[in-house]
Amino acid sequence: MTSPERQLRDAVDPWKGTPYRLGGTSKSWADCSALVRSLYQDVYGVQLPRTAEEQERLGAKIDRRNLVAGDLIFFRTQGMGPFFKSRHVGLYLGNGEFAQASGRLGVNIARLDNRYWNKKYAGARRLPKS
Repeated sequence: MTSPERQLRDAVDPWKGTPYRLGGTSKSWADCSALVRSLYQDVYGVQLPRTAEEQERLGAKIDRRNLVAGDLIFFRTQGMGPFFKSRHVGLYLGNGEFAQASGRLGVNIARLDNRYWNKKYAGARRLPKS
């Protein structure tokens, strides 16, 4: 495991199990974009915008085959009905895994090749790390 991967995983550990709540921004309750925003600030000292939609406009598009630890990964998930697709963001940790805040599991580490996430994958962005 590389040093950047270890640093990110160490930053995620205290968040694990934090319940999901839309608009939540703390270790009591968090949504996906708040988690990514906080981890990015803690690890890289870089302030990201608050929402996944705003975060998805940053940096450079990255091909899925070229992901590195610290890249933002985006998904389109089922929102409020069958025709509404909401944005979901996670932080790539390396080795095919990403940190995310999920409605069902709270903050956790998931596999990008998981059938659900693989199907919902919508792209990745690489941002400056300092």
